[in-house]
Amino acid sequence: MKIGVCVPNFGSFASPSAIKAAAEAAEDLGFDSIWVTDHLVVPIENRIPYGTTYEVISTLSYLASITKKIKVGISALILPLRNPVVVAKQAATIDQLSGGRLILSVGFGWLEKEFSYLKADYKHRYTTVKNGVKLMRALWAEDPVNYFDTNYSIVNALADPKPVQKTAIPIYIAGNTQKALEIALTVGDGWHPVGLSPEEVSQKLETVKRERADFPITLRSPFKLGERLDYRGASGRAMYTIQGSDKEISESLIRFDENGVSHIVLHIISDSFDEYIKTLKYISEKIIPIFRS
Repeated sequence: MKIGVCVPNFGSFASPSAIKAAAEAAEDLGFDSIWVTDHLVVPIENRIPYGTTYEVISTLSYLASITKKIKVGISALILPLRNPVVVAKQAATIDQLSGGRLILSVGFGWLEKEFSYLKADYKHRYTTVKNGVKLMRALWAEDPVNYFDTNYSIVNALADPKPVQKTAIPIYIAGNTQKALEIALTVGDGWHPVGLSPEEVSQKLETVKRERADFPITLRSPFKLGERLDYRGASGRAMYTIQGSDKEISESLIRFDENGVSHIVLHIISDSFDEYIKTLKYISEKIIPIFRS
């Protein structure tokens, strides 16, 4: 199982210096990937944790320029808030500039007010994601591009540069619902759930195995050192949190590995940047060696 970490492009200590230091530390400490989190404009009641959020595409371009080997990812891009043609161009450009290191996960969004601020279609966001992924794949394929759906008619067009990665940029579909998983299995290269327990992942894996063999699961999970907490996401949903003693933490991660998670993205819950860096070092020393053969 590969180990990734969210960098602080959002939250109470998000800043250019924190983003840079976190990315460089993660690469130096042997992590497989670094991830940014997406929101564009949120109501004031969502100030914590998304009041300050550095835009993901801009931030990923920066991260690609200051790192050398580590994968860079988005957890997860709210695709219905954006034009998929623009996203495809941005993603292909980052993949080129990073030497083929981009991982793209796309989500449906949950914050209805954010959609209203941007005049985006909240009601049909699942269909928007499904069609958007198909369109991006068409734009990354061989020229000329020919693509048609209810919103787009692209005929004999050029969309270069293409991604560096030979099979194009992997697109993981985010979301814990059955509908999100069905769309992931239909158009995605993998599934990107958030805050599920190892047992919940195992239950979903039964559906996955029936539909597609060797379908990657890249899970995002809260991670906490020190005092235990009952962590809830910004939407209010309770999330399984990797925490407790050294033994409990390692056992949780081993259970994820055994239950089908191929890549885990750790969202470190901390009150300060110093605590965040301390946690990175802990993971590097205690966790990453477990999954290195």
